[in-house]
Amino acid sequence: MLEGSNLENMPSIIEREKFGIKVERIVGIDEETLKQIVGVENASFPEGMRPSPEEIREVLENTNGIHLVVKNEKGDIVGYLSSLRQTEEYKELSKYDPEFENSPESLYLESIAVMPGKRNLKILNDLVRSLGELARESGYKKITMHARVENGLSRVSQKRYGARLLRRIERWYKFNKPFDYLEINLSGEEEK
Repeated sequence: MLEGSNLENMPSIIEREKFGIKVERIVGIDEETLKQIVGVENASFPEGMRPSPEEIREVLENTNGIHLVVKNEKGDIVGYLSSLRQTEEYKELSKYDPEFENSPESLYLESIAVMPGKRNLKILNDLVRSLGELARESGYKKITMHARVENGLSRVSQKRYGARLLRRIERWYKFNKPFDYLEINLSGEEEK
């Protein structure tokens, strides 16, 4: 399903509606959804790490990625993640990570954020597991990411989701902070 797939046949609501939250796949982006996601980004990241609303829209309009939101019982977005086919990130990110591969079988986790005060492992688990299921069904073999070290995302990803640490980049991207490059194997086979 990978080649040329835009994921249109994937479900829009993921079966993880529990405890007053619901994970949904974003299919198209409207102004209210964009506004809420920008709010999550602004509340979750320091100013220098926040993408612009235009950058967020561009990623979320890309149908080759998998984009998810978590909504509370009122229908407000309290978390989201966005991902793109790694080949679409290669040109930009290989400038900052020379070992970054141009892999069509890898899905790159672009951003993951949950509103402060709503952060818990339940929401993170639902987002990551939903992404893994949809990525596997779409034919991806791996999920990759550059994960922040200082907020614990790298450590949690390794411990809870089996992400392999491939390298640390002390001054990642334009953020001037350490990030780890991680890889989650979706094929079920042990990697060497």
